[in-house]
Amino acid sequence: MNNFRDVTTRFSLSGHFADVAPEAEFLAWKNVVGVLDLAFEPDDDELEPTPVEIEAALTRYNIDYLAIPMWDGSNNDDLAEIYARGREVISAWEAQHPDGRILVKCFMGRSRSASMLISYLCATEDLRYIEAFELVNETGEIGLSTAFEDHLERRYPGRHHDIERMNAISSVYTRTKKADVTDVARRNAVWS
Repeated sequence: MNNFRDVTTRFSLSGHFADVAPEAEFLAWKNVVGVLDLAFEPDDDELEPTPVEIEAALTRYNIDYLAIPMWDGSNNDDLAEIYARGREVISAWEAQHPDGRILVKCFMGRSRSASMLISYLCATEDLRYIEAFELVNETGEIGLSTAFEDHLERRYPGRHHDIERMNAISSVYTRTKKADVTDVARRNAVWS
């Protein structure tokens, strides 16, 4: 799987699927209940597997799937609408499957998917942009486009850290991350 990583015990990020059948089985093993796919840019008909092929493979494992077209860069005149739709879908999946994991993916798993997860965390966890960014970027592997950063900073301002708040967020994240380390070690033993 291209760049799959756990962000918290509830959310993961990844890049585009190369071969959807084994990756669908892996996602089921990871208890993924929904995949929000931002890999397809509007009018992109060359990327394979297609959303229809991905949805068919995931459906076999009872994994919900939705592709939302999104440009990676400054061409998003409707970023607020795209983020709102993504937050709505993620919230619905969380309500339907409170013990499951949600995967947000794009082509490389670093910009569109990370920005969507940051938007969701800001809106639902009352985090400021910088707090959500640091949480999602724990692995140091995200790189948001300037358009995404600008939009999210304007929507969820607050560049100055509240040290106590950041320590509390970090503490919760570290506790949840330990469980994910065990999952990764187990997965590597099974999938290698």
